[in-house]
Amino acid sequence: EMLADAWVGIGVCLSEQGNYEAALRHILHSVDLEPANAEFWFILADTQQSAGLNDEAILSFRKVAMLEPQNPDIWLEFSHVYAEREEYETAIDVLNEGIAHQPDNAAHYYRLVSYLHFLGKHKEAILVFSHALQSYYDGYSNLFEYAPRLSEEPEYINLIEHYKPND
Repeated sequence: EMLADAWVGIGVCLSEQGNYEAALRHILHSVDLEPANAEFWFILADTQQSAGLNDEAILSFRKVAMLEPQNPDIWLEFSHVYAEREEYETAIDVLNEGIAHQPDNAAHYYRLVSYLHFLGKHKEAILVFSHALQSYYDGYSNLFEYAPRLSEEPEYINLIEHYKPND
């Protein structure tokens, strides 16, 4: 186990230096040593994505989702690979899968709003945003971190004011 940790650690350092080819070799070695380690698969997927290997990253994210569907970050990162390609329908499918596994993860709902907005499904986006504000008001900054332009949209600002809890 310590050996696999060492391999992945070196891989992460190489990745941070932008040496993705060497990083991937090291990280793949750790995955070979511990194929059931979701964290290693997550690091692999992340590194593949950074290296522009999105098809490979998708397969690795799928593996993480299988091994650890309760991981709070997996569904956001997994769906983001598709969003980067502007494949928002697929990104939404992945996110809905995440919501099924983690119905109380507020970040999923706010990310869903941004994907719907990017697709031009504004009515749907507003409905999901309203639901999210009612259930997870404090999480709305998640939306603006991912889609900062929405913080200037009057419809979104008005809803935030509308659902603001009375202190």
